Amino acid sequence: MHINGGYTCVQGRVWEGPVLFPHASYSGAISNNHRLFPTTIDLANNKLRNMAGLGSLTKLRKIDLGANRIREMDAAELAPLVHLEELWLGKNKIERIEGLSTLKKLRRLDIQSNRLTQVENLTSQTETLEELYLAHNGIATEGTILPSGLGQTFELLNVLDLSRNRLTQVNQLGHLKSLEELWLSGNKIATFDDVQNLSSLGESLQTVYLEYNPLQEDPLYRKKLAELIPSLSQIDATLIGGLGRVGAASGGGGGVVESEEARVRRLQDIVVARAQAETDQKKVEWEAEENK
Repeated sequence: MHINGGYTCVQGRVWEGPVLFPHASYSGAISNNHRLFPTTIDLANNKLRNMAGLGSLTKLRKIDLGANRIREMDAAELAPLVHLEELWLGKNKIERIEGLSTLKKLRRLDIQSNRLTQVENLTSQTETLEELYLAHNGIATEGTILPSGLGQTFELLNVLDLSRNRLTQVNQLGHLKSLEELWLSGNKIATFDDVQNLSSLGESLQTVYLEYNPLQEDPLYRKKLAELIPSLSQIDATLIGGLGRVGAASGGGGGVVESEEARVRRLQDIVVARAQAETDQKKVEWEAEENK
């Protein structure tokens, strides 16, 4: 155990918990009875098959369980985590969104690269959810209209990533009035009629990614999108008005051509990295609250 920058960090296991998590890192505070109550926990890139033991860490604000072998979002383990603001579950084997009914402070939810076919069970997050990452799943259009999922109105949702799914149209998303970034790359959206309702988002929508859809083959693709959604300042990775590309790799160009898949992944990583940077800033606030 060591103290670093005002945080108590423990590597190797959870003290006082029923399960020992190998190769983990935690940051948080130690109470007077010397039990560990971390506010963030990183268990990414392990071989975890479930969430056993997390329910005892009731002060958690952020959990990263990415790149494991988890198949189920365990309601019994998640229920006590009422302070949780971020849940990162990318690159697992999860088939359903569930177990979130008590997480009424959740701001970020990442379930990229899993086995989802629909978006559901988010009724407790309609007033708090800001960012939702669902890329690289098997979600079809029908999976985005459920009353407990994206059929609801989310007051604060500003980033929605549905890239690399099976969507054929997105008119069902026209009610998400707070959206600023909408990622839809690599779906099956074929015509501008299939995105017509995005024009109803008003002035909020600034960035849309629709590359690698059949729609992009239209020679007037960018012009038509800009006319349809006047609020846009960025289409795919390029700013409107010839101001250059966003997130382009730097360097002397050594002749390496970036693949379509690598480019989309890199751009998604930029968004995720930004979210993680904001989390680092919030750690100071979380620590101050725990020490009151």
